[in-house]
Amino acid sequence: MLHQKFVEYGGDIKKLMRECALMLPEIDRQKIWKSKGFGSIYEYAAKLANMSRYQVELALWTVRKIEHLPLLMKVAQEKGIHAVRPVANVANKNTDAFWAEKASLMTKTGLETYVREVKKSCPGTRREIKFSLPIALARRWDCVSKRADFSKLIEKFLNDVEIEEELQKPDVIKTDSRHVPVKIQRYIKDRTDNKCAYPGCFKSMHQLHHTQRWALEKVHDPGRLQPLCQAHNELAHLSLIENEDQSPETWYLRATPDVTHPKYAVDQQVMTYSRRGG
Repeated sequence: MLHQKFVEYGGDIKKLMRECALMLPEIDRQKIWKSKGFGSIYEYAAKLANMSRYQVELALWTVRKIEHLPLLMKVAQEKGIHAVRPVANVANKNTDAFWAEKASLMTKTGLETYVREVKKSCPGTRREIKFSLPIALARRWDCVSKRADFSKLIEKFLNDVEIEEELQKPDVIKTDSRHVPVKIQRYIKDRTDNKCAYPGCFKSMHQLHHTQRWALEKVHDPGRLQPLCQAHNELAHLSLIENEDQSPETWYLRATPDVTHPKYAVDQQVMTYSRRGG
């Protein structure tokens, strides 16, 4: 009983804080804080609502960015300022519905990642890659990179790596157990050094992801298991990764999921379970 009351009161506080944050821009525009004898909007919010300077600045900036976007404002009212902040700079009247849907479904981290990937997926045929090497190896790299056939050499090297991986790949296992066998886990993790497999992402792995969905086939296939960070795992189970059944270098984010694919129903169950804290 005591716990239930605490959760209820905590929920009320969160709701009231969301409402206060959404009121701040209009309070600032009308200079209500000044007419009430406060020295600034920050002092007003701190003394009346115990809001930090950061919370005030976040509310002022975000609401002013989206106040002309009714659907995003609705999400802000329901989930709070943080839920829509990642899209405040990219949303407009034409994309209000699109970003409101994403903000309502995704966590803040997932939404930030989605926005970042969308910005990265601009047209182009070349991409700059930066990495560090030991001095001796870096000098050899500099010399080789000047060769006219440099791109072919890199392609040959990558093909050789893929062939070696294929030779070391463990067997596919069909089982009623969701647990991925240790041998397969080790192979997948070594393949990316425990990093996320999504192109350009170097965050630590959060989960081994069955790209074909284990629930559909009851199979642990090393060729269709990929390590993903928490954000990209969320995007995968929102059915937003295109070419997911192919090699990660072909992946990119979809605008909308393919609701006709059998994986979509599985993903809906996964996300429902996840939102419940499972």
